[in-house]
Amino acid sequence: MLSAVGLTTVFMLLAGTLQAQDMLDKLAKDMCPCMEGISETMPKDSVTLKMGICMLTASMPYEKELRKKHGIDLAKIDGESGERLGQLVAVRLMTTCPDFASLAIKLAEDEAPPPPPSGPPVRIVQGTVQDVTPSQFLTITVRTDAGPSYEFLLLDHVTNAEQVSQEPGKAKGFFAKWGYEEREFFDPYTRTYKTYRVLRSIEP
Repeated sequence: MLSAVGLTTVFMLLAGTLQAQDMLDKLAKDMCPCMEGISETMPKDSVTLKMGICMLTASMPYEKELRKKHGIDLAKIDGESGERLGQLVAVRLMTTCPDFASLAIKLAEDEAPPPPPSGPPVRIVQGTVQDVTPSQFLTITVRTDAGPSYEFLLLDHVTNAEQVSQEPGKAKGFFAKWGYEEREFFDPYTRTYKTYRVLRSIEP
């Protein structure tokens, strides 16, 4: 069992924790009215700046307590102190300030990494045009530096495609880097799917 001294120590620790929580709760409540002027439609930089001003303004009355209890120096709010203060206050703002919750979700979505590119990987080869065959789709035959020849289909808009599409007869000998992806299409003659190389980029 705890001794009288031990119980006293526990009560003192609990009192200190509650006091710190009370201070942060007050800080969050003081900050909340300032957040009402921030709109989700504002640019991200403006939102971040306005939130920083609101947090700093609300924190100034608690400057000494923040430094003593949490090691936060408001004079260095742009560094680790600002990040630490934001983490402490954010949890309380989520429950006490409705305007902050929607802003926090928006900022989190803006900072989320972009989704990985979908579709087949783009491969690159270097080579010279050997032949251009106009048909339902333009087919470009390229002899690569490594030796083998490739047939590319021009199906979509590709930068520099005019080098081979406008005057196919004069395209022979045109050298470039050819970016392509392999895609499967249904062949009505064999009634099977065949793999074709579809052009994605042309870099002279």
